[in-house]
Amino acid sequence: MVLVNEEQAFIVRHEDNERRKEALPVDILGREELIAQVLDLLNTLSEVRSSCTFALNGKWGAGKTYIIKKLEQQLQDYEGTGKFVTFHYNCWQYNYYEEPLVAIVAAMQDSLDEQRHLLSPEMRGRMGQALEISLGVMKKLAYSIVRNKTGIDVKEVSDTVKEEADEWQKKQEEQQQYDKYYAFKKTIDEARKQMSEISSQATVVIVVDELDRCLPNYAIKILERLHHLFAGLDNTIVILTLDGGQLERTVKCIFGEETDSSEYLRKFIDFEIPIDIGSVNSGFFEKYHEYVSLFDPNLLEPWPEISDYVSALFSKMDMRTQEHLIKKIETIHRLVFKDKKKDYSYLCFELLMVVFSHMAPRSNRIPIFFQKHTHDEFILAFAEEALPNKFVAYAKEHWKYQITILREMGATSVYFPDAMDIPRLLICYSEDVYGNGKMCEQSPGLPKWDRSCVQEFREVLRLLKIIR
Repeated sequence: MVLVNEEQAFIVRHEDNERRKEALPVDILGREELIAQVLDLLNTLSEVRSSCTFALNGKWGAGKTYIIKKLEQQLQDYEGTGKFVTFHYNCWQYNYYEEPLVAIVAAMQDSLDEQRHLLSPEMRGRMGQALEISLGVMKKLAYSIVRNKTGIDVKEVSDTVKEEADEWQKKQEEQQQYDKYYAFKKTIDEARKQMSEISSQATVVIVVDELDRCLPNYAIKILERLHHLFAGLDNTIVILTLDGGQLERTVKCIFGEETDSSEYLRKFIDFEIPIDIGSVNSGFFEKYHEYVSLFDPNLLEPWPEISDYVSALFSKMDMRTQEHLIKKIETIHRLVFKDKKKDYSYLCFELLMVVFSHMAPRSNRIPIFFQKHTHDEFILAFAEEALPNKFVAYAKEHWKYQITILREMGATSVYFPDAMDIPRLLICYSEDVYGNGKMCEQSPGLPKWDRSCVQEFREVLRLLKIIR
């Protein structure tokens, strides 16, 4: 991480001002209900003009950023009514500022610049003065921070900032020789006063994202600065997205293992809303349409439970890992099948194997097989560690016919052509159970295309071991 001096950083403005205009990905985890609940919470807090800081607490990859971006989009619908003014502060994107307070101010100013041209004429009339006041105080705050921290007068660095600096000096009687810490406090007090002018006209919502990606010391400084700026301000709400476990480890890293990290964080966070991994819904096929389009759903009879299959298979997986695995298996599919369309049994096989290879990378077994000497109905290899319990339950409920075929084949080694339906994967590729190709060699009734599918399945498995 490269840190720049504040006097340099304020000249080089952050270029990522298209954040709120970008199209959001498809929601495949069913977050609509959670987002609606958070929106209801914000409306309730707004009605009572509350001061509050709360956290959306979830592990890396749980989709916290998606949730807050979607939430911000919905809050924009209120901007025409003057109810909310939102600020977005991505800690990671702005971490080139050595002083977090400067980063916070820069992020807020960027948000204000975006919002000014988004406001309706009516909103401009109601909020224009507050927004202009806020823009002014951000510039003044920037100047004061730079001067107090570095001892360098901004007028020596930037002619653009000079005019704001001169005006600020007059109003604040900068001729006095303040102690730098006292001056810093005065700066924050003035910022809080000006922010109160905004919150007197609309509920201020500050969204703070990617806190847990910052270095430990910097993350704690961010929390402290946010607390100094916004704690106790009426009609002001701060929303943090974070991994609570990671942040608690950060606290212990800085202050020692004996520190009560939960108690420490309660100074900054009033309450939290847990974000779990989520449950995959039918939006999976829309989100990953490029991969799904490689298969033809009309080559087999309709399979109404396929959404349940996908949901069960990915039920223990965070979004980022899921995206990585889909990209991986899509690449492998294109290598093996080129532009040939395959049926959905191939889709199910590939998804199962890419998940299984990720969760049990050292396993040489297949995920589902019949074990003769135990007389068990079927075995899911390393089921507790490698496959979700929800998927195990799905298999027991929906694959009774295929499991019966496996049991019969395990006892007699006779091939049953009728078993070559969904999920075909259960009987076609197991070298563990049938030996290397012996099933194909000893089954004269096996259709030619089914022989080829066995080899195709095995080629997918081979590439899964190579491509990590």
